[in-house]
Amino acid sequence: MIALRCTRKLLKRLKLPAKLPEPPAPTNALGHWYGNTLNVGRERFILLTSERSLLSVIVPARDLAHLPERLANAVWKQFLALEIDQAIVEREIEAMHEVIYASTASRAVLGAMNLFAIHADDHLYDGILSLDEIAWRLNETPMKPLKFSYPREVARELLTLPHH
Repeated sequence: MIALRCTRKLLKRLKLPAKLPEPPAPTNALGHWYGNTLNVGRERFILLTSERSLLSVIVPARDLAHLPERLANAVWKQFLALEIDQAIVEREIEAMHEVIYASTASRAVLGAMNLFAIHADDHLYDGILSLDEIAWRLNETPMKPLKFSYPREVARELLTLPHH
C-alpha cells in the first residue's frame, strides 16, 4: 500500500478535499509518491515523485481515475531501464496496487519536484523526447536532499536492500 500525496492543485483536479487524513506507513521500498500538475503550453501532465528516492515519472493528465495504474506502469518502465531484478520489480509494483490519496507532507520532496518541473518543461516544450526518456533524464539529476546522489541510484539501492 502506498499513498499518493497530492498538491492542492492535483487534489482539486481529482475532485478530492484539500486536506486528507495522514496515511499509514507504505509497504513498498520507495515509499509514498508525490503528485503535482505540470502544464506546458496547452499540454497537461502529472509529475510523480517517490518520497524516499526522488525517482520521478511523468504521465499525461487525462483519465485521472486511473492515475494509480498509470503511475505503476510508468514506474515499471523506469525499473526496466534500471535493470532491476524481475522479482523485486513485481514486489514493488504489487505494493503499489493499493493506493490511497493524501495531502503533501515534505517540503524537500516538493522542492525537488519544482526543480524537476523546470527541467521537464524544457524537454516537453521541445517535444523531441518521450515521457519515459524525460523521466530518465530527471532521474539522472544529482539532488541535494539525497546528498547530491542520483534518484535512479538511490532507487536501485532501496529496491535491492532487504525489505520487510
